[in-house]
Amino acid sequence: MNQEKRDPPPESRINTPSKHWNRRLALLLSPNVRLSFATILLLAAIGWFGLSAVEKEMKKNLAAQLQTTLSANIEALKIWIEDKKLDAQVLATQPEVRQKILSFIEVSKTKDVGPDILKQTQELRWLREHLGAACKKYGFIGFVLLDNTGYQLGAFLEEPLGKRQLIEHSDFFYRSLQGDTVLSPPFTGEVDLPDVHGVWHSNWPTMFASTPIRDPAGETVGVLGFRIRPEIAFTRILEINRLGKTGETYALNGEGLMLSESRFNSQLKKAGLLAEHLENRAILQMQVRDPGANMIRRFRPAPPRSQQPLTFMAASATKGKTGINVDGYNDYRGVLVVGAWAWLPDYYFGVATEMDVDEAFAPLQTMNSWFVLLFGFFVLSALSAFIFHFRQVRTEIDRQSALQDVIESEVRSRAIMDNAGDAIITINELGSVDTFNPAAEKMFGYQASEIIGRNIKTLMPEPYRSEHDGYLRRYASKDQAINLELDREVQGRHQNGSIFDLALSVRKMAITGKTRFIGVMKDITERKTAETKLKAYADELERSNMELQDFSTIASHDLQEPLRKIIILGDRLETQISNQDPQGRDTLQRMQKSAERLSQFIGDLLEFSKVTTISKTLSPIDLNRLIPEVVEDLDLLITNNKGKVFMGRLPVIEGDQMQIRQLFQNLISNAIKYHKTDVSPIVKINCSAKEEGFYRISVKDNGIGFDEKYVSKIFKPFQRLHTKSDYEGTGMGLTICQKIVNQHGGKISAQSKPSHGTLITVSLPAPS
Repeated sequence: MNQEKRDPPPESRINTPSKHWNRRLALLLSPNVRLSFATILLLAAIGWFGLSAVEKEMKKNLAAQLQTTLSANIEALKIWIEDKKLDAQVLATQPEVRQKILSFIEVSKTKDVGPDILKQTQELRWLREHLGAACKKYGFIGFVLLDNTGYQLGAFLEEPLGKRQLIEHSDFFYRSLQGDTVLSPPFTGEVDLPDVHGVWHSNWPTMFASTPIRDPAGETVGVLGFRIRPEIAFTRILEINRLGKTGETYALNGEGLMLSESRFNSQLKKAGLLAEHLENRAILQMQVRDPGANMIRRFRPAPPRSQQPLTFMAASATKGKTGINVDGYNDYRGVLVVGAWAWLPDYYFGVATEMDVDEAFAPLQTMNSWFVLLFGFFVLSALSAFIFHFRQVRTEIDRQSALQDVIESEVRSRAIMDNAGDAIITINELGSVDTFNPAAEKMFGYQASEIIGRNIKTLMPEPYRSEHDGYLRRYASKDQAINLELDREVQGRHQNGSIFDLALSVRKMAITGKTRFIGVMKDITERKTAETKLKAYADELERSNMELQDFSTIASHDLQEPLRKIIILGDRLETQISNQDPQGRDTLQRMQKSAERLSQFIGDLLEFSKVTTISKTLSPIDLNRLIPEVVEDLDLLITNNKGKVFMGRLPVIEGDQMQIRQLFQNLISNAIKYHKTDVSPIVKINCSAKEEGFYRISVKDNGIGFDEKYVSKIFKPFQRLHTKSDYEGTGMGLTICQKIVNQHGGKISAQSKPSHGTLITVSLPAPS
């Protein structure tokens, strides 16, 4: 007995904890392991020193490349600026042009001039004709002539005449008034301006090349400025020399606002930094601020844009400094970049050249990747033998643990089956029932002891009973051990013989090497009954809807035909009566007008009945393209009424193309039609920022308006607030608009005052 206590069995000695730790410690301290770890440390040191040297040399070359690119762009920009200033001087000093300008300035001093008088002068007409042609030749898009007080005497456009707001937007006037020819940095236009496509916009970017106008005594009596498109000319100079696929050069003012276009407009729109409009650009809209992280990768900063700090580059440049950074800093997208920059005090703005760090250091990153790959290979080789031993030691422990898990899993599975609300039945590959949980007993009326061992066909009515053996053979023969899935609706048979509907889910599994089928069943008798009520109701509703549409079409056609005959016969009768019976002819004409009006009513009613459904497949609709097409379709109506339509930046929506076109055609034609008799109609279409998943598009006019107490009336069919003799129409236009908007999941509303115009607001869902 004492000997047994002193010498325990071999198994006991092997499995003691101290033996486990002694063996593991011996493995860690073995010569081979120590040599492997020493080799790994040596390789790591060599790689670190080598990569550091390469990185240092690469940064030196990159700094030189950035400085060269920046200098080349600045020189090109200076040449272009001086060229534009020279063009302005040449045009302003032409003898005939100078004589006309001085004469025009004298005319403005001798009269109480206003815009109406200015545009009628012979001098301004001459300047518009000759300077307008010169502007096209020299790349300008117009001119403005100011007297020495900043009063805008002449301009290529109508709107700037007789105003002073231009001097509030830029200081080029005051600098030229001191005798300098200058090129202003880009700034927000003082009036509505056209883009390159001829679409007019408010707050559009502009810049001027201006030069003083001197009288014969040498005194500066005015300033002549030539307008330039900065989004085209100014930006293109900075796009000439770029680095790689991510390099860009741009200008910024003293407040950190971008003065030229960004290379990454599409990225900025996706990141939410710019609104989703085709013409929306970074110039004069994008602050060069650091959001704190990469917004292109869906980062959303907590502080608003106005509270974010300027980027490292912009903070330096706006202080009048020049610099280079190849260690990396965040740009206005939050992307890590390298860059060089300089402030140009003579031109009142700075220029920066930047490039994404990922592209700038791509070769170094490749070297890093290869080193990490090789280093990882050596590390894995050294550790594989070390890990292999521990796996062997744990194999027996894991086997015992797995056996215990199987036992516990069996207990849990049995508990789940016994307490599940759905019927759960398992069968073997011959179809015999192995398990039958309490929910199955309640559903089928059998006790588990009555059904276990019997074929599952006992629970099936025909034809499932006869077909089951064939199904089972096909499922069992498929080469799928685990992933067979079958979900269907079938019928079950209760012990009392009644038949009921089931939702059946079948899974094929391999348990201890044998095939088993697990079926989960739910009684859906009540659901099936409800579906059969609902289906009958839907069919009846669809039939009723089709009958209503057919009736509308047929009724409209049948009513139009006799009306056409009445109008034709009336024309014949009017010819026969001629001047013989004036009272009879007047009665006949009134009858014909009533018939024509009734025909228009029927046509509008038919149009309203067509707007019943929306296309199942909605398509993207760019309102910046669709609305100009609608305006072109309404050209005759707009021209006859001397109207104008102005359009701001509009979104891209999803909808039915034809219905959305009809919506805006009705709104614009209404705005033109209901205008004041002595005022030309003006329609302005704009869109506010997306809010709560909706775009709010406004259509505002300067027409006759209406009392808002009638606002609920204007959207009802055939409701009019004015007599038919004053304005044509049937009162169906806004009714159709409301139906289209409702079918697109939106809302339409109206605001107005008599003689103060009307504002129609359409809210449409923004695409997800």
